[in-house]
Amino acid sequence: ESIFQSLVGNSKNASAYVLKDGDKECPSQENNKYALCLKLNCHESENLYLTDEVLTDMSLTWDQAKQKIKSEASKYGNKAQFLSEADTWDRKQVDLKNYIQELQEILDVKHVNWAMRLGRVIGSKKPEGQLAEFLGEKVVNALWPETEKVN
Repeated sequence: ESIFQSLVGNSKNASAYVLKDGDKECPSQENNKYALCLKLNCHESENLYLTDEVLTDMSLTWDQAKQKIKSEASKYGNKAQFLSEADTWDRKQVDLKNYIQELQEILDVKHVNWAMRLGRVIGSKKPEGQLAEFLGEKVVNALWPETEKVN
């Protein structure tokens, strides 16, 4: 906060955002006007990788992705049990942090890093659908504000 205050001066709008996983808490924002904390509406950023929009970018549906995950699960040793249970996952709330590399290997035939794939989808247009739901309304509105239409 103090760094942005010294750099920006008396700006009326936030100059930076801190994006927290949904399972983490934002610090008190009472005195923050330069760096605002936003929380995801899902467990963690890795959950965004399994949204319909990101899967579509890999030419997959969730049903196809689950089948791929389950069929490849046995190749991943002590992580096989979790991966084989993909049918039971709540994509929005399941803890994927320790499995994201395996999911990336299984799902992305082009071997694009999961964060790069996600960034490409998020950066292509204002999120909609499940991706917007997992990001949350506050995040979407802060990072993709509505612009006034000129007649």
